[in-house]
Amino acid sequence: MMPHVITQKLNAQMNLEFHASHLYISLSNWCMGRNQPGMAVFLRIQAQKCVNQMMRVFDYIKASGTWPVINAVNMADNTIISVEEALTQLLENQALRICALECLAEEATLNTDNTTLDLVQHIRLEIQNNNEELKNILAIQYSAPASLAC
Repeated sequence: MMPHVITQKLNAQMNLEFHASHLYISLSNWCMGRNQPGMAVFLRIQAQKCVNQMMRVFDYIKASGTWPVINAVNMADNTIISVEEALTQLLENQALRICALECLAEEATLNTDNTTLDLVQHIRLEIQNNNEELKNILAIQYSAPASLAC
């Protein structure tokens, strides 16, 4: 069985991924309401990736012989006014998730838990790849003429 501290951090990461999936889908819905279907589809795909990450951690926790703890997601009313603002919010969320993964990796290293460390590194790599995609889209959005921006 995993040390309690690692289980706690895995549960926290699982819930961060769950929250991120809700954030992505909420922002996708926002984009659809502003006639941005391409961005909306992109955000829905990202939401699904977060769900997949959440389930990967959920299954990992269960396989370790402990029970995942799923928290309710509290989505505050978003008062997003532009695609740039939505993307910035997503980049901030990704930074939070990467920071939590770094703490989890440190704990796994201290406990010589290479299996957890492998899981963390895989998730971190996927988040970093998504981060690069968001940065590229944000750069394109900022370089678009004002008449084309939301």
